Amino acid sequence: MSNTTIRKPYELKAERNEKLLNTFVENSTAEYQTLVNALLAFWNRSADRKTGSINVSIGQRANNCFNVLLMSYTNKPNIVLGNWNNTEPKMLIAIADKKINNMICSLNLTLISDLETEVHGNGRYTFTFRYDDTFDYQIEVVYNYVNG
Repeated sequence: MSNTTIRKPYELKAERNEKLLNTFVENSTAEYQTLVNALLAFWNRSADRKTGSINVSIGQRANNCFNVLLMSYTNKPNIVLGNWNNTEPKMLIAIADKKINNMICSLNLTLISDLETEVHGNGRYTFTFRYDDTFDYQIEVVYNYVNG
């Protein structure tokens, strides 16, 4: 009798999503890799999962600032991998609290253009980009570190 493990459909889907994201990252620029890796630190399957916050702002990019029209913030974010049409990777930013089932935003990574990455040190990043050639986004990622 063979000792094969039957995997559940959600396990197979999670595997496909991870492979799709890995392929996208391998063929991306350093800016995209930084964005994906900064968000993956909050991934629910990460072995070294970080705590911190994510602030997503939608608005208009100006020469010296970002004019915010809509802002969503989460302390204790959770990143969930997904896909669109089984060909394009998506990252969903959600709230990690088990009592709250709330998604902050869903990003199809192939619709991001004009990505600018700022690494501030101490686990703080700012990403500004155009989404679907329609909206300007700014995402701030901050990791919490315990001193000692």
